[in-house]
Amino acid sequence: MRSAIVRAEYRRVAILLLGGLLLSLWFDSLWPALILLLVYLLFHVFQLSRLGRWIERFRPGEAPPESSGLWGRLFDELYHLLRRESSTREALETLIDRAESSVTALRDAIVVVDRDGRIEYWNRAAERLLGLRSPGDRRQTFTNLVRDTRLREYLEGMDFGEPLTVPAPMDETRMLEFTVTRFGGGDWLILVRDVTRLHNLEQMRKDFVANVSHELKTPLTVIKGYLETLMDQRED
Repeated sequence: MRSAIVRAEYRRVAILLLGGLLLSLWFDSLWPALILLLVYLLFHVFQLSRLGRWIERFRPGEAPPESSGLWGRLFDELYHLLRRESSTREALETLIDRAESSVTALRDAIVVVDRDGRIEYWNRAAERLLGLRSPGDRRQTFTNLVRDTRLREYLEGMDFGEPLTVPAPMDETRMLEFTVTRFGGGDWLILVRDVTRLHNLEQMRKDFVANVSHELKTPLTVIKGYLETLMDQRED
């Protein structure tokens, strides 16, 4: 199909040249051939102008301009190509919207930080847990907004094998766990969880063990004393 259109265009050019040559010989002048050549060039300039206007105002449901020959083929192929590109873009935008909706619905905070330590993205939970505000905090340095010496040293150390637990910047009674994952060309994905309840339970466990140990220490000491006395009496 494409080769047939190309051959037809060659025949059209050949006929145009032959006609211009015959007219030039008939009138004994080059002007007829030059005029035909100019008309041919103006035709292609006009088609280019139509193509530019159509691409600039392209809508997925809008049909391409009517034409024939190579230009008609070009319009049709560009139309199908632009439709596929538009469908792919819409599918990608839908996927991004779903991903953002999913991230926004998370109870844990998500913060994306670039290789220079500047914030590129965060979800709604990050506003609640870390106090980030849009749009003023975008592209700001993360450690300048979430101030904690231990967190700064943790990020600068680049050892993210274990998470870091520190008090929340806006409420020191709440404990936050920071987990960092590196991706791309050095960017960070920071996951922040509210572990206040787990931290309190762990503290209660430690206090309970300490209290039990203290309470058992006194009777055990007394029992030990009795046993030592009995042993001394038996030796006597």
